[in-house]
Amino acid sequence: MVGVKGKYKGCNTCRNRRVKCDNTRPFCKKCIDHGRACEGYERETVFIVGTVDDKGRCALHPPRNLQRSKKAKTSAESSEPAKVEFSAVQPLQPAWDETIALASVGGLHQVRFVALHTNLDSVRQQQAGNPETGEVKLVLPTSQRVDVRPTFRKEDFKLNSQCFIHLPESSSSQRAGKNSNEGLCLFIYEHNSSAAYSNKAPWKDPAAIINPIRQLGPGYCQTFPAHHFFTRIYRPNAIFASLLNRRPTHLASSEWMLDPWKQHPKTSLDNLLDIIALLPTLVARADQITPLPPSMGRRLKAKDLLNNCASIEKQLENWYAGIEQAAAANRDNPLLYWIGEPSLHAQIPFADTFAFASPALGLAHIYYWSSLITLHTCMHSLIEAIFESGGGATTNNYGFLTDLSPSLDPVKYNCREIRKLAANVCRGLDWALGPGVGQPDLMAAPLWVVENFYEGIHGELEGFWCEGFRARMVERAKAVEEEMVGEGRGWVEVGRLG
Repeated sequence: MVGVKGKYKGCNTCRNRRVKCDNTRPFCKKCIDHGRACEGYERETVFIVGTVDDKGRCALHPPRNLQRSKKAKTSAESSEPAKVEFSAVQPLQPAWDETIALASVGGLHQVRFVALHTNLDSVRQQQAGNPETGEVKLVLPTSQRVDVRPTFRKEDFKLNSQCFIHLPESSSSQRAGKNSNEGLCLFIYEHNSSAAYSNKAPWKDPAAIINPIRQLGPGYCQTFPAHHFFTRIYRPNAIFASLLNRRPTHLASSEWMLDPWKQHPKTSLDNLLDIIALLPTLVARADQITPLPPSMGRRLKAKDLLNNCASIEKQLENWYAGIEQAAAANRDNPLLYWIGEPSLHAQIPFADTFAFASPALGLAHIYYWSSLITLHTCMHSLIEAIFESGGGATTNNYGFLTDLSPSLDPVKYNCREIRKLAANVCRGLDWALGPGVGQPDLMAAPLWVVENFYEGIHGELEGFWCEGFRARMVERAKAVEEEMVGEGRGWVEVGRLG
């Protein structure tokens, strides 16, 4: 912008009359002698603005080659690939369904979900076919499985993801196959294993301000693909990161349990994760109470927290009773799980593996047993703290405390019973790596829970089994990558999340 003082000098009155002014200050003597009111010498600055469209040229200098510029701009816009938008078809189905019906300008598509953990910085995209379609070929780096080992650092949980859609070719050129008419919805993601927490309000918490998911809020996670990313990837990984780091999570607040499901129905697995999100707060409180020296104060705090744990345990029992009731109503298959067929991968001591009615139900059982291992271990440590604190506590002949709540059975929380839960997790993990499951990395957190438990009781044989399963999990992830991504398919990016 250029400030222009004006063409004529002198007072404003003489300038308007376009006559010579004697420039006497503060008022023009010529105006006063002729009986005119002098308007003084103050005047506004006139700005001449040059715009980007006019290449910075102002009105006094007309633009040149403007028509050519418009043509160049039009050709540049036409060279950019048109972004294809996908939306879920009504009625909306739960996000944990293995497939989803999507609509786009090309019609209706049935798409299967696949999610893989990888190093996003090492993913290469190569142009595939016509550049106007925006299709790319993905080249993933060497298989890198998620590391869920807790760091206990004061670093917020971060998860970044990219979503791609692959649609099958036309029917005339499709390869023969059972699911050749299905497309693929691929989430590739990467996250750390930290989980810092602050009880500050979101607008005062630095971690919440710089975290993209928390900044957008739960209302953002209501439509495809944000809802399915949040439900299938972000939420389970974030909750278990908090549980393993033994720190509370913001996902335990009511808005994060309700708002993302205002349009999509909730499943039993979603309801289970609502309960599991409450566990990190309990174990964090237990870590503050148990190291205290034995005293009546510690005993009262431990008893209060033990009652809170018993309330969460009751919620888990009610949840499981609910899915048992739902399964009983199904006359074709009233069982929740059963002993599966012998597998080549089955190994001692968990040779008899479980089979489940659906991948979501299998994952729900594995998460349910894993959460009980953590909860019962916490409750066992609190019972020991109550006993050590004395304060009038008495024991019966079996060594159990008699002043606990009548609804609490201390036998449920000893090592032998927790070992049964860990065995159930291991007997379900191999089934969860079957061909029908497209998210093998979700098994990493339950595996760490049982591995940590067996390490604490020096279970060498079970520890060897966990190492073998970790190797099988890597093999399964490689197989998914080769089957889904490594065939030179064309992918369209539909969003970057996190």
